Amino acid sequence: MLNECNPGLYNGVTPITKNATCLYGLEEVIENLKKTEICFNKLSFSIPLFTVENVNNTYPSYTDMCSEGKFDNLTWCVQTSQNYYDKGQFFREQKTGVMVIGLDFDDYCNSCQCKSAFNGFYNVLAGYISGSVIPCAKFDVQSTVYPIK
Repeated sequence: MLNECNPGLYNGVTPITKNATCLYGLEEVIENLKKTEICFNKLSFSIPLFTVENVNNTYPSYTDMCSEGKFDNLTWCVQTSQNYYDKGQFFREQKTGVMVIGLDFDDYCNSCQCKSAFNGFYNVLAGYISGSVIPCAKFDVQSTVYPIK
């Protein structure tokens, strides 16, 4: 994680876009890595699949979020299908590898009633292989629109 959960700035903890306010972005990480001699086709980045709930400082799964209906737009950081797709696409464009971690925090029971279980994982994959985003209304509960990607 690059940042703490701050639902007022972004709906996840690792945005792609830099934000001078206080968020570190993946673009900033890439900029700094390009200043080194690291070979990008040997790099692999991890994309965690979890939500963050600030009040109790917990990491509920998407299955829990959808089945228990406790989501609060003001205290939770929940990435959407589009966020996961964009990250897969971003790493493909960087010509790096990608690891999806925390599959047990994805919607493994399909409680969000998406096209299938593991909606977060399949959206990372779709972005990485130039597929199409797979939206899901109950998975994509974050309603705040942010200026950063």
